[in-house]
Amino acid sequence: MAEHNSEIRTSPTLPMRLLIIDTTAAIVANLPGQTGPAALMFHSRPVVLAMRALFEAYWEHATPFHQHPSPDDDPQGLIPQERKLLQLLATGLTDEAVARALGIGVRTERRIMAELMERLGASSRFEAGVQAARRQWI
Repeated sequence: MAEHNSEIRTSPTLPMRLLIIDTTAAIVANLPGQTGPAALMFHSRPVVLAMRALFEAYWEHATPFHQHPSPDDDPQGLIPQERKLLQLLATGLTDEAVARALGIGVRTERRIMAELMERLGASSRFEAGVQAARRQWI
């Protein structure tokens, strides 16, 4: 996409999956509390415009792809997704809830957590939380 001059941005979290077609339709999936695969399609212009405003707000704060954050950009060596994952786990959310909040699969969430545990030198998730707090990662 970038080779074709598309503007791409990334965000560590998104509230839902959203597809907007001009100002005529919006398709929403992965709503909070939703279980199983399902999507809603809206044709109401005010609803579509509200979804577009939500998209624009997230787009404005997202990181342009060519400036994708690296661990070197953060004093603690974390990218935004890793920091958000730790913050969500610290609130007591399950792996499934964290993955849903980050818009990633559970296996991906667990892989990221395993990598963080290795970097922290932790043998358990509890120890990882303690080490992350000591290092002021959360």
